[in-house]
Amino acid sequence: MRTLLQLFTGALLVSLMFLSRPAVAQILSDTRAAQVVAPPAKEPGPQPGPRQLQQVAPPTQIDKKPSTPSAATPSSPQLKAKSTIPSLEQENKNLKDRIAQQDLVILNLTGRLDQSEKASALAAARAKQLGDQIDAMTKRGGSLVRAFCENESVSRNTAGAVNNCASLGYVCEQVSGVCYSRCSKTDQCARGWVCDPPAATCIRP
Repeated sequence: MRTLLQLFTGALLVSLMFLSRPAVAQILSDTRAAQVVAPPAKEPGPQPGPRQLQQVAPPTQIDKKPSTPSAATPSSPQLKAKSTIPSLEQENKNLKDRIAQQDLVILNLTGRLDQSEKASALAAARAKQLGDQIDAMTKRGGSLVRAFCENESVSRNTAGAVNNCASLGYVCEQVSGVCYSRCSKTDQCARGWVCDPPAATCIRP
């Protein structure tokens, strides 16, 4: 086997010697090109889709802490609000006190008004009662009509009626306010008249 390979190699060299240099170069280049291994063909993969934007996280902020801890100083509006709250509370309390005082005044006035209304109602009732009494005393036929002697010869009553006692020979009786209608003595008769005791009447002499 080795002998055959040596014979083939020798024959190949002899044949190369008879060839021109360009032909030798072409054979050598073809031999080298054949020895280069072609890269394997890539299998078709999935087609790339539209590019998607990826959200980039914001850079992490590093809090810078002060070297020496200190209490937070309230701002000017906060200080103003803190100073205003007590004054508002005091004003609210003052308003409540004033409202309570006004309620007491209103309650007092309401009580006085009620008393005044009651007094007015009582006064109206009393006035009506007095008016009724006056009517009863002054109206003709009234239950409270009272007679009185205007003078010794004339009798009147609160209703306005007039009676001339002297025309009948009598005088006005001071207790009852009416004219005598009988006599027991001459003093009960009008002037110019005398009493007839058996007849108990005043007669002219």
